[in-house]
Amino acid sequence: MPVTLRPGLTTGPDPLKQYLAKRAIDSMPDALLTSVAKRADRLVANAPADGFVDMAELRNPKLMTLLRPPERTAVQQLTDLMEWAGVVVPAVALPTLAPLEGRVTQDMASVPVDRAAPIPVAELDSWQQAVAERLELLADDDGNGATLSLADLDQVLTHPDRDSLTTEELQSVESLRLSVKRLQGKRHPTSAPVLEVPALGTVTTELLPRGGLTSLKVLTTTTLTETQVSLGRSSHAVPKDGLVLTRESRFEFNAPADVQTHLINRQTGEVTKLHTWGAPSMQPGDYFMESWRGGQRVEQHEITVPSLPASETKDLSLHQGSALRMAQGAVSVPLHRVSQHPQMENNYYGYVTMGVKWTYGNTPPAQPLPSLSDLYRASPPARTGVYDLGGSDRIEILSTGQIRLKRAGQTTVFVPTRTTSWRVATEWESIDGRYLLQGGDARYSLSERGTHLGTFDIDHAKRLA
Repeated sequence: MPVTLRPGLTTGPDPLKQYLAKRAIDSMPDALLTSVAKRADRLVANAPADGFVDMAELRNPKLMTLLRPPERTAVQQLTDLMEWAGVVVPAVALPTLAPLEGRVTQDMASVPVDRAAPIPVAELDSWQQAVAERLELLADDDGNGATLSLADLDQVLTHPDRDSLTTEELQSVESLRLSVKRLQGKRHPTSAPVLEVPALGTVTTELLPRGGLTSLKVLTTTTLTETQVSLGRSSHAVPKDGLVLTRESRFEFNAPADVQTHLINRQTGEVTKLHTWGAPSMQPGDYFMESWRGGQRVEQHEITVPSLPASETKDLSLHQGSALRMAQGAVSVPLHRVSQHPQMENNYYGYVTMGVKWTYGNTPPAQPLPSLSDLYRASPPARTGVYDLGGSDRIEILSTGQIRLKRAGQTTVFVPTRTTSWRVATEWESIDGRYLLQGGDARYSLSERGTHLGTFDIDHAKRLA
């Protein structure tokens, strides 16, 4: 039901003032006023109670005969509440922002690159090293298993034995391709791919004049986040590798703790109480806005609440590994990882850290944030080497923390997936996620998807190599 303003000449006691044509009863500031307003709405009006009180109901002489003395005083207070002297705030248009998209300013496809140029496997992230070693068994363009090239990765996808690779290993090819390009770009900066995104951060639009007791704003935030997951795995708790650009808008209201504020929708009469905690939910439209302190109305505004833009998401994962820059006016500035959030998954064995999510900004942190492999790198094992497990079976403990297990003629590479608080590895998982090793130092337990396969005891005095 629309709420309009009427001149006092026809409605209120003061012809020089304006009055609300009606007022929602649930917008009253205290219990006494609410009680009297309900009585006026219920007993005096000729129509059924509608949840509103108007000047005709308050000025009806019959009302005073139905009220006790304290309630009669409240009638004058209600009349004062109907008076309106709000500041008309011009409608504010939300700013037009650059489209939410990434622009490739230097694409690898347009720059000559030696696809056979090798990159040392040791320079890859630790979880990628195990996958690269597996792929090198199929395709090794330069005959050196310690290096990886784009040519190697091209051959893997067309190799007749590619079906011997697990789904996870095949999914890791694209991630490895980006890493090789990134490392090649470090050696040859002119060939590095560059991805430019719109300005990141928050744009603030004020809906109220500054300097008052209250403030109401629209905050539009553009963020760029990157997720990397150990072994390229994903789960319900941990998303897959990705680079995502998002833009979201929300309202923000602020007021002193002793100030209460509510909005009256001029079209429906609906009352919305505003709180400083959380993002208020408001429908677009025209509102009366009033604030109270100590039982007194201290601010009045007439405002227009704009419609919030829909949230947007742009998946830029295909460009993960590119040099990232941000448009800032007429120039382009480099982006840096400014915060990180570990991604974890709870499984039968306890919490296992799976990956990390970074947020980007144009101001570098005081200290560079660690890479995924550095963030969860296990301490080097106290003892390394190759040990006999009987017959032709062998177990090799590497200084990188990885373990190679040769069993029944098949070699499986394991990487650390769980450590103690001292970063001593206590659990390793095969790169295809099929097998799990637990233990450490002199005894290891092997299982396959929860089924125990055996226990291996190591005699460090009988180290083979």
